[in-house]
Amino acid sequence: MILRALHLLAAVVWAGGMISFTLVIMPALRQGLSPPQRQEWIRIIGRRYRVVGWGSIVILIVTGSLMAWNQGVVWDSGFGRVLSLKLALVGVMLVLTSLHDFVLGPRAARTENLRGVVLWLARVNLLVVIAIILCGVWLAGV
Repeated sequence: MILRALHLLAAVVWAGGMISFTLVIMPALRQGLSPPQRQEWIRIIGRRYRVVGWGSIVILIVTGSLMAWNQGVVWDSGFGRVLSLKLALVGVMLVLTSLHDFVLGPRAARTENLRGVVLWLARVNLLVVIAIILCGVWLAGV
């Protein structure tokens, strides 16, 4: 019960932050600030959220692993196949998030032509995160 609650809380923080950034913060920054001011605020918010986001990811991996171990997953069952899909998506999300946070994101702050790539990478990553959540919902019903 406690593991599941921590797992869900970390998922809410992680996904909610991504959704808030995409649907609320970025549009507001685009409307109200000049490009240099916007870049500065994106950098400030991004650095602060990076700690929260990666902390959530660690909690998700630890609690998810413990829940799977406690469940005694049979990998060739329906549950095991959905969990395998979810884990594959988590791998994709880790790669995309790492690229965004540590490779392309910092370069985009210095190079105008990378900003569009970083924006699309963040959008694709958000879709992957939503797919991970849907797998979690599916697992809860299996």
